Amino acid sequence: MNSDQVLGALRALVPTIVAYAVGKGWIPAASAADVGAAIIALGAAGWSVYAHTNTNKIAAVAALPDVQKVVTTPTIANQGPLADNQKVVSQ
Repeated sequence: MNSDQVLGALRALVPTIVAYAVGKGWIPAASAADVGAAIIALGAAGWSVYAHTNTNKIAAVAALPDVQKVVTTPTIANQGPLADNQKVVSQ
């Protein structure tokens, strides 16, 4: 998933969940907009932290069709999803 998909899903699901919580009396109706905005902001911040790790940035570059090879450190090249990527090699 990319950031647009994640944030789009949050924008669609959060109002529904917040409305359900208001209906159940778990949060006051006057606070519903603030709670929804806070959830979306926290979700965006969390996704940004996840998406901008070195491993994910290198995987995104390697996925581009015009990129033939990405050279990086052995530690990064051999971890997680990059270990199986033929375009990512170590120095």
